[in-house]
Amino acid sequence: MELINIDYKEFKAEIYQKYIEIFPEEERKTLEAMEKNYNKNITKFIKIDEENELIGFFIMNSIKNNRYMQLDYFAILPEYQNKGYGTKAIKELEKVVQNYDAIFVEIEKLGYGANTAENEIREKRAKFYERLEFNKLNVDLKWFNSLFLSIYYLKLNNNLTYDEKEILNNIFEIYYKVHGKKKVDENCEIIKWFFLTKVRKKANNIIREDLQWIISIKSKSELFFNILITFEIKSLDTTFTFFIKINPWLFSKKIFSLPINF
Repeated sequence: MELINIDYKEFKAEIYQKYIEIFPEEERKTLEAMEKNYNKNITKFIKIDEENELIGFFIMNSIKNNRYMQLDYFAILPEYQNKGYGTKAIKELEKVVQNYDAIFVEIEKLGYGANTAENEIREKRAKFYERLEFNKLNVDLKWFNSLFLSIYYLKLNNNLTYDEKEILNNIFEIYYKVHGKKKVDENCEIIKWFFLTKVRKKANNIIREDLQWIISIKSKSELFFNILITFEIKSLDTTFTFFIKINPWLFSKKIFSLPINF
């Protein structure tokens, strides 16, 4: 297998039509946007060859003075899928980006697909990256008030301690260059999911219900300040007990148990 850097003209002539056929319209960038970012030395096009045959491609984003690289698009052509080429391609990519600290990729959030088939595809994609030792961030992103994305990253520097706040900082620096700061700040939210347990008594029985709360951080800059989390709870004759796991970059790494009685 060989990974070959190509210019915009070759991408447009040889790969763009395949890109159109593989990725749905709502996930694609315009040709003009990709050309613009290519000319800014942000977007890179890499074709994947096997015995001089095109079998897939990468579209990557990176910026100056940032040691993270975004795996924006990755595809193995349909006729070459399920033959191990995807795993082999990622392994080859690792070899050629060793001057970076990490590669990150966005995956549509599991369980939020339109139907069972779509959710199965998302789960398969997540397991693929997990097998290749990608780690999932403990926050998600919400774009345009509807699209939930999980972030997976691959560590490339064994001597580096990876901090989630620093990872997000690097990711958003790239987003700002690729999409524009105004667009990102207006349309991208950082989502932290809190899973809580509600316990109540009814007729001498203990009833336990699992709840899910969302903390939405509208701007990346808010990560660098203390965050006060408050809950508005409305209930009648109910006892709630919340068990909240707080991430290190929010407060300190420990479990809070907050009993609230009405």
